Amino acid sequence: MRLYVYPVSVRDFDIDPEAIEKYERWLDMSTVPVPHNIEGMETDIEHNHVLHNPDVGLAAVAKKVGVRVWKPEDANAFWLPISNVMLCASTWERGKQHYPIISKVAYTCDAYVSILQWLFKQESWKRNGGSDHVFDIDQVPLGF
Repeated sequence: MRLYVYPVSVRDFDIDPEAIEKYERWLDMSTVPVPHNIEGMETDIEHNHVLHNPDVGLAAVAKKVGVRVWKPEDANAFWLPISNVMLCASTWERGKQHYPIISKVAYTCDAYVSILQWLFKQESWKRNGGSDHVFDIDQVPLGF
């Protein structure tokens, strides 16, 4: 595997500064995120906290084991280092529209949709229609 990590962060997109601050605070390994409750649905962001952390997450591990590449044309797998779960939890507002993505299991929000719209325009996405991209999809228990 040759993994390309997109060189982007939540700061590269038009996202509320308070949400960015909360998101980045959750990435800080000195804090331990707790389950986040959204309208009675609890989602544990701890695994996202570790997976997306720039110092110990997937990108850091890929670099350490020698599979991270620095040019998209050299890659056969792609990673967007922005957590849907953490971003949507940090931007969540009661009563605001959130979009079901996979049945009633995975959800997203306006902020992440705008990031995906950017991603879909990238040449590396178009190359294989995104089939070589890796995503972290969190499952939110809804009682079924």
